Amino acid sequence: MNRNEKKIALNKQINDFTEDLKSKAGGFKNLGKDALVIGGIIVAGYSLMKLFTEDEDETQEISTEAESPSIFSSALKGAASSILLAVAKSKLTDYLEGLNEEESEQDS
Repeated sequence: MNRNEKKIALNKQINDFTEDLKSKAGGFKNLGKDALVIGGIIVAGYSLMKLFTEDEDETQEISTEAESPSIFSSALKGAASSILLAVAKSKLTDYLEGLNEEESEQDS
């Protein structure tokens, strides 16, 4: 091989590695987005739970009587948790399907 052929072969290798790195970076970008969405759903669910539940220490100081939660707050908590769990399930299944597709593409 002369110098020009080696140069062309090395440039081709560089281009191949660059494309491979770009595709891997795109995969990590999608993974990061999915992780952020799932994390946001979990934080939102926790925030809603804390919003509609009273702190036990505060209720003992304010009142000695035990109050039952209202029907409205119970229904709202149930609906919010159902929605958040459905969205989280959808995101997780999409992520797992994406992993399966990537594995099948790599096997081919």
